[in-house]
Amino acid sequence: MQIKIRLTEEQSKALSGDNSILKGNTTEYIVSEVLYQLGAEEVYRYQDLDNQINRGDFRIKVADKIIQAEVKTSHQFQRKDKQAMDIFYFTYSRKYGLLPYYQGKSTGSYEGWLYLTQADWLICFNPISRKMYIIKEYQKLKEQIIKDTEEYINKLPKCERTWYRRGHNNQINKYLEGAVKQDSCKESLIVNLELSPESFNHFNVNYDILEIKLTTDRRIRSRQNKNHSQSPNKEWLNP
Repeated sequence: MQIKIRLTEEQSKALSGDNSILKGNTTEYIVSEVLYQLGAEEVYRYQDLDNQINRGDFRIKVADKIIQAEVKTSHQFQRKDKQAMDIFYFTYSRKYGLLPYYQGKSTGSYEGWLYLTQADWLICFNPISRKMYIIKEYQKLKEQIIKDTEEYINKLPKCERTWYRRGHNNQINKYLEGAVKQDSCKESLIVNLELSPESFNHFNVNYDILEIKLTTDRRIRSRQNKNHSQSPNKEWLNP
């Protein structure tokens, strides 16, 4: 199924740029427009809520159903679409070793969004392949990813249980691999999930994969959702 979305010139540049905030905003715009084209009655974007990390990014209303969705921009590695998922955050001290890093301003927890988000769906958009992945059983997927990851960690030698060594192939299973991402103030333990029918079938979750055709309209300077009234797509809404 292919869906057409028009972007402004600024939005098109954001998708190929390095600014994660602008890229994320554009991804959320694309996802909301796709959902409206599929028949959503309302797509409400959560902003500045204390429990947003638990709710997800969007509240979707369609056919008298309310669906909470987490929206992410995915990346590509070796021509495969993948989604990075934050497990937890830590810092290293010579005196105390590894210490949990608490994200005080955002969540107050050292656990990543994979643990904290209670959304129904996970929606991933890849700006390179221009595919959108709607995983409709996110909580089921999340439980399996956490289980597989914890089993992998527990099999490592005790000295390596901080987790992955850099430059080491941390293949949890065929569709999951681990990595450590270093920021200026912390390190993030992540898993990369392969986004593919084979992967979703392996985890036995319901999904849709959409092809998104993006065009750039230089005449459009701003975006306003005007009339999104459509008949709900019954097949798409099926959980």
